Amino acid sequence: MPEATTGANTAKTKYAWVVMVACCILVTGSLGTVGGTSAVFLYPISKDLEIPLATLSIYLSLNAVTMAILGPFAGRLLQKFKPNYVIATGAFILTGGAALYSFCNSLVHFYIVAVIVAIGASVVYFIAVPSMITMWFRERTGFAMSVALAFSGIGSMIMNVVIGAVIRSIGWRTGFLTVGAIGAVLTIPVALLLLKSPQQKNMVPYGAPLDGGTAAATSVKPRGVTQKQSFRTPAFYLMFVALFCFSIMTASNQLLNTYGQANLGFDAVKAGLIVSSCAGALIIGKIMLGTLTDKLGVDLANVIGTVITIAGLILVAFSFNTPNLVFVGAAVFGLGLGVYNIEPPIYVRQSFGLKEYSAIFGTVSVATTLGSALFMPIYNQIASSGDYRITFYMSAGFTALACVLFITAGRLGKNYIEKFDPVAAEESSA
Repeated sequence: MPEATTGANTAKTKYAWVVMVACCILVTGSLGTVGGTSAVFLYPISKDLEIPLATLSIYLSLNAVTMAILGPFAGRLLQKFKPNYVIATGAFILTGGAALYSFCNSLVHFYIVAVIVAIGASVVYFIAVPSMITMWFRERTGFAMSVALAFSGIGSMIMNVVIGAVIRSIGWRTGFLTVGAIGAVLTIPVALLLLKSPQQKNMVPYGAPLDGGTAAATSVKPRGVTQKQSFRTPAFYLMFVALFCFSIMTASNQLLNTYGQANLGFDAVKAGLIVSSCAGALIIGKIMLGTLTDKLGVDLANVIGTVITIAGLILVAFSFNTPNLVFVGAAVFGLGLGVYNIEPPIYVRQSFGLKEYSAIFGTVSVATTLGSALFMPIYNQIASSGDYRITFYMSAGFTALACVLFITAGRLGKNYIEKFDPVAAEESSA
């Protein structure tokens, strides 16, 4: 029987919070541990195997592009099979692949393993948490999503210290084995045992409507727009382009360290503090934006996050002549940066419902890595003149465009569920 608060008009399913905690652990072990520590390996590998740094880093780009290609297939798997089995399998491939890096001796080896890692990451990185949170939360969705995703930053901050120490003491090969082991322990058990759908648990989501004190229709499958139907709507393509624009903006986050050294004259340690300022603020910003989304609605939260992000990017650019201003700018940028992964899943759910949410979001999420992967070389080429400021202004423009496109898509999609599946109209409201 579903858990509910007697007399309330919506279900207060306690297990939904268990799912949120499980998602926090999953994010820590995947994005925080495997994804978040990837940069600390580049220099030690380059030095040990005598591979140029720029050439070696291509394996990370290959990983990102492969993830983007596999995103729609990963979403379909989550839609068709029990999510705990799919996510646990993805976590096993991801963490096992991370451990395989320790046996690499050439560029070809790194490229092959990068594809293996991407197969697991395509499920675990960007699709698993939005899918599980939207399955389990009709209310407090933004808060639950933001808390879970904030652990990517928390995990990265902790694991970079831990893995950095392992690499310095024992070497990068043991570092990869450690990443794989920690990641596996954190992700596989919680995915397998806890990340089950409401149907598997015979429960209703948190905030589902109650009828006379009892949650209605627990056995009815989630309803909404099918993936094929979504392809016939303009909102789908607007959301894809909007997320692509947001993804371009995230490339600026990767340029902060280089900007500090190349344009502001900072040493490596001080330039690293710019990135830390952004990362620390990002943790707070995600939770802030999630809470605002629940209280004010997705459109207004999107606007607020966009304005903060743009303000941060402009402050970073202005620091060209006032170097220490970059720390303020990076922190403000970090506060708004979470807009790109908090709001898009909610826009997708509002417009297309839950019937084939994972498949639809999996396809839209292709843009999550595509924009950054394609524009990083462009940004670096632009900045080769010695001035990174134009790249920050470009990112500000793309962020504003993404905000407008998402709001437009949301307005176009407000009647889709009623049009394609009238029974689902009330079920899918955010």
